[in-house]
Amino acid sequence: MEPKENQQLRALLDNILVAMSEYMEEEGVKYKKRHIRKCSQIVKLFLEEISATHDRPDGLLVVQDTIEQLNLLNQSCRTPLIETMEREDLCEIINTACVMKGYSAEKEDVTEVWRDW
Repeated sequence: MEPKENQQLRALLDNILVAMSEYMEEEGVKYKKRHIRKCSQIVKLFLEEISATHDRPDGLLVVQDTIEQLNLLNQSCRTPLIETMEREDLCEIINTACVMKGYSAEKEDVTEVWRDW
């Protein structure tokens, strides 16, 4: 099964988006729904692109691009969009996808080198 078809990863993304939306409404943060939609687009594109790769170097390029996009998105918000729980879940999506493709070990964090959040 490719990462883009994994329902567990999709459900994890849905949970992230719900948490971001609820936090936005409850706490009056400065980020907007468009930022949440952009986060969703970035992660969904990651799942599509990582599924289409065939080796670790190409897979890690997709990871790097995704993390850099998420860094820019998070920086563009007046308050952080990606907090602790979202960070852990986003890393789980990305790392699990890399494990599924055989590009990393179970406990390896392939996001850490590029991640600002």
